[in-house]
Amino acid sequence: MGSRIDVSRNNSIPNITDKNNVFRYSTDSGTTWKDITLAGGSYEISQINSEMQRLMQLNGDSGIEVTINYHALGSVVNITPDKYEVDFTAANSLAQTVEFGSVILSQRYNISPNS
Repeated sequence: MGSRIDVSRNNSIPNITDKNNVFRYSTDSGTTWKDITLAGGSYEISQINSEMQRLMQLNGDSGIEVTINYHALGSVVNITPDKYEVDFTAANSLAQTVEFGSVILSQRYNISPNS
């Protein structure tokens, strides 16, 4: 029998770059905006959410969650605090990555219009 070579590799395509890595949110109904920037790389929605949570916590904030909408093959941005907003109109926004257009989202369970 010949020798067998086991080759393993990580097959991933970067989906976050400096052109789509900004998440802008407000905790005071849009009076003041805070930007967090994700490092470039290959992310699943759950990893985008985890990194957003980590960066928001560094700002002393929480209450925005990005998850998958399995039924419609899109995403959900769930904003629970009543004065929080998410601005997907910002330059280099994550909007397209999480299947939203250029829009400002307010408190509620926001389902992406795209899949």
